[in-house]
Amino acid sequence: ILASDTVRFIGDRVVAIAAETREIAEIAARAVVVGYEPLSPLLDARAATGPNAPVLHPEFDSYHRMREGGSSAARPHPNVYAALTIAYGDADLEPLFAAAFRVMEHTFESPRQHAGFIEPRSAMVWIDNGVVHVQSPTKGPFMLRREMAHAIGLPEERIVIEPAAIGGDFGGKGFTVDEITCYFLALATGRPVRYIGIHSDELRRGPTRHRSFVTLRSAVDASGMLVAHQSRVLYDGGAYAAPKIMASLLPGNAYAAVPYRVPNVRIDIHGVYTTTLPAAHVRGPGDFQTFSAWEQHVEIIARSIGMDPLEFRLQNLAADGERMLTGEVI
Repeated sequence: ILASDTVRFIGDRVVAIAAETREIAEIAARAVVVGYEPLSPLLDARAATGPNAPVLHPEFDSYHRMREGGSSAARPHPNVYAALTIAYGDADLEPLFAAAFRVMEHTFESPRQHAGFIEPRSAMVWIDNGVVHVQSPTKGPFMLRREMAHAIGLPEERIVIEPAAIGGDFGGKGFTVDEITCYFLALATGRPVRYIGIHSDELRRGPTRHRSFVTLRSAVDASGMLVAHQSRVLYDGGAYAAPKIMASLLPGNAYAAVPYRVPNVRIDIHGVYTTTLPAAHVRGPGDFQTFSAWEQHVEIIARSIGMDPLEFRLQNLAADGERMLTGEVI
């Protein structure tokens, strides 16, 4: 529950204190002395997938997974926690790129962004006749119950989650961990334990929108039709992958809504561990990263071949019965 051997980001908890008042708890916290041995930080998803990057989770294969399913592709690097590949049309795109009228490649970076929930996260836990009662402003009470049952070693029927008013969420309260810490403090003290975060702590431990690096490479013919496309996407997932609600542990597949028709496609999406705040499914997961990159990419292509950007978009729009970039027929 606490980081006992390795601290992977600034928000990792190393000690838990129960006290009668917040003031006493803060005095106790200041009295705690922790010894640290500095490790090499990985602050960028590109650096984290480099050949000499330290491995952040060497025990990855032994981790318990709450949800079935997972990546559709092999992990190309130990710091990649999830990989997804989408491909259809010609298996080898290089001849299409070589024969194209114009090939354009751009890389777009988007920043992490705090979910901006209105109230800090909070929780209250007490134990009554062997039943654990939890009050929490979570929007995933059944997921929280499953996770608590696994973490504390109790059957689910002995855990009662009482969802409280969420107080604004925007994707930031789908996953919480304070309840588990409160449980162990309640178990140790025999009393109810309440936790209320403060905004400065929330800003240092997330969850955030994923920082991304999106590389788009497209080939067009002389008439301005898209003939082939290749995407390489890195999502910076931060120090832990648990706050991902998808079985693949990746943000939502926003490529399902990119509206353009391309007959030959390969898309490689990787979620990467870094020593930064864990990222989660903040409002429209993956949409901002994908759409902002794609619309800039399309705009540049259209202007570079002398076409009106609106006309270029309209003639490349997928129509009923045609495939989206994921291969789904609309």
